[in-house]
This record gives sequence, C-alpha cells and structure tokens, in this order.
Amino acid sequence: MECSLLRVFSGLSTVLDLAHPELIHHHKVVAYISLNVAREMNLEPSAQEELFLAALIHDLGILSLRESRDIYQIEAIDPHRHAFIAYTLLNEVPFIKKRVPNIANIILYHHAPWQAMENPAIRTALLKAITRYTKVDISITSYILSLADKVSLLIQPDKFILHQVDCIRDRIEQISGTLLPKEAVEAFLEISRKESFWLALTPSYIEDFVAKEIAKTSLISVGEDDFLELSRFICDIVDLHSPFTAIHSHGVSAVAEKIGELLGFSGEELRSLRIAGYLHDLGKIAVPEDVLEKNDKLTSEEFAVVKAHPFHTYMAIMEMGGCGEVLNWASFHHENLDGSGYPFHLREEELDLGARIMRVADVFSSLREYRPYRSVMARPDILSILRKMADDRAIDGNIVSVIEKHYEEIDAVFLQEQFTNHQRYQRLWREIAFVTMS
Repeated sequence: MECSLLRVFSGLSTVLDLAHPELIHHHKVVAYISLNVAREMNLEPSAQEELFLAALIHDLGILSLRESRDIYQIEAIDPHRHAFIAYTLLNEVPFIKKRVPNIANIILYHHAPWQAMENPAIRTALLKAITRYTKVDISITSYILSLADKVSLLIQPDKFILHQVDCIRDRIEQISGTLLPKEAVEAFLEISRKESFWLALTPSYIEDFVAKEIAKTSLISVGEDDFLELSRFICDIVDLHSPFTAIHSHGVSAVAEKIGELLGFSGEELRSLRIAGYLHDLGKIAVPEDVLEKNDKLTSEEFAVVKAHPFHTYMAIMEMGGCGEVLNWASFHHENLDGSGYPFHLREEELDLGARIMRVADVFSSLREYRPYRSVMARPDILSILRKMADDRAIDGNIVSVIEKHYEEIDAVFLQEQFTNHQRYQRLWREIAFVTMS
C-alpha cells in the first residue's frame, strides 16, 4: 500500500470538518486560501507544501464542540491551547518530525497576533508560557494560516459569497499591522480581487479545487510502516475526543492483531489489522461529545447519529487512497453476519475474515473497558455475551472460540496496550497542563 501524506491529511480534514458542521469545509477552505496567499508571496515550494499540510489539519487540537464555540471567532480570547495540543501530538510522530518538521510549528502559532509576537510585553500569559516552553520561532507561514483561518470564519454560509467580498476584504485590511503582518494582508488583497478565488471556496467547488492542488503538488510518499505511524497518530486524535472511550481504539487494534496472529495471518495482514483498529472509529470525531458521553440509553435520533460513524470512517479512508484491505476492515466493524448491522447492512458472504475479526475485537474491547454506566465486566460475562451474539449470527462463532481458547493471551495483550497508552496519555496531558496552565 502506497499513499501520500497530503491525501492522508485531506481525509483526516474531512472528518475534522464533520465535527463542526456550522463551518462548511473549514479546513479545506483554509488550506486553499493559505496556499494561494503563499504563492502570491513567492514562498519556496517546500514552505508552500508544509503550509498546505498544516492548514488541512490545523484545528485537530480542538477536542470538544464546547471548546470550538469559543475558538471559532475572529478575535478569540487566548485560543492557543488547542494549537499547543496539536503541536504536542504532531511531535509524537517520528515520520512527521523527519519529513515535514515545520508543520507542528506552523500550527502552534496560528492564533498568535502579529503585534504580540513583535512585542513580547503584550503577549497573553498562555502565549508567553508556550513561547518559553517550546522556544520555536514563528514564521510567516503561521501568519498566513492565521489570515486564512480568519477569512474562513468571516464567510457566512447562508449568503451568496460574492455579496460578502467587500466586507471580508475590509475586515482583514482593518487588522493589517496589528493581528496580521502587512505583507500577508497585501498578498491576500491581491488574490481576492478575483471572483474565481471566492467561488472556489464554496461548498460546490472547494473539494474539487483542493483535490486538484493535491494532484499537482510534489507528494510526500507514505509507505506501509509510515502509514502505521500516521494511523496511530490519528487514533490519538480520535481517542482524546472523549475520556469515556479514551484508549479504546488502541485496545481494539491490539486485540484484532492478536486474534489475526492466532489465526495465522501474515505479517502484512497483521499490520493491516493493526492499522484498521487504529482507524475504525475515525468517524466518531463527527459524533457530538454529549452523545458519546451520555450515561443513559440513546434516543433513536442520537443513535442515528452514532450509526453514521462507520460511514464517515469509510469515506475518510477512501479519500486517503483506499489503503487496500484496511478500508473494509476498519469500516465494517458494526456489520452483522445476518445483515442486521450498520451502516451498510452487509451479510456473511460479504464480510471477509479481517472484517469479522475487527467486529469481534471491537465488541470484546468495549465489554472489557470501564464505562460510566457500568464497571469492567468479568470474563464469564464477556464470554457469555460474545457467545450469545455468535448464536444470534451477529458475530463469527469461530472467532469467539479463539477468544475462549486463548482468553488469557488476548486479555494480556489488551491490558498491556491499555496500560502503555494510558501512561503515554498521562504524560501528554501533564505536559499540556504544565504549559497551558502556567
């Protein structure tokens, strides 16, 4: 399997945007504006590409809708925490640090006012703390990203875009030399004279224009081992969105890989199972946290929202390039053998062994984890539920038999994965808290 970093980030951006439906295609709009401003300023091609990549995922550190309501305004009060979270997560990925080391830095300061960075005395307390801790110099690309972000937030989706042009241009010009450097604003004002620039930003066209830019950009290739790293990074973003399901995807990944090993899967297939486990709940980024964290039974309307998440996963991985068998294995984890699952209602003959393993691994991990509405379930109860689901033709009985026979091995792998990543998340949150609460 070969894909490109831009395609991976483009697929991720689609799901990030689904989490904030009030801002249509926000990440792609910001990416397109950023790239065009950078070109107008004649930045080096490598700087343009890193900016494009950063813009596609710039708000990955927003972990709740409540937080986004505060941040998504043109002059948000101290909005740097989510940028630091993104910076911290990106720096956990060796592939990104090696191949595109500047994207974390670009995102880190994409809400930093130009005047505050020029004059340290007027920085906010949080910005001072981040600057001291990271010791990262701000580049013009961070200001371009900031400009593009502000333009996107000024666009009103319920009004024809060409009717808004003068107002948006005036607003950006008003903050030239204060929130934004003059050279970036001048470049924006030049390219935004064209009606075609604005029309490309509309929901009807933005995805096509971004795809066109990806197709003509010098792509950073992502190999199989690299994609394993990136999928683990995406897994972190998914799991950190809800403390009630934190580390879930890591557990599913480990259990699926172990079951595959016991069933004689090849090394390449085991890696695909691991990746599919990391990515299977990618679409849950689009599910509001009040639904994910609800203690009571979901209403039919709430459950309908949840039932969409495997489809979001499917479409995001498709945008990443399909990624071979990972696409189906990650996306079919709620399909039942009798066709009663969701969202595709596939039947037994349409679900290969990898997809069936993912289904069972997801159920096992969910039962084995703590939930606010119940304690951790004991082995007899877990096996009883799995066996009943197999008898009802929801899951594969042969895979359940593997769990029954090798319960201690599978459980040990699950617990080790949970412990390792719990420790890692604790370290990340201590680091984030140390800086953002300074």
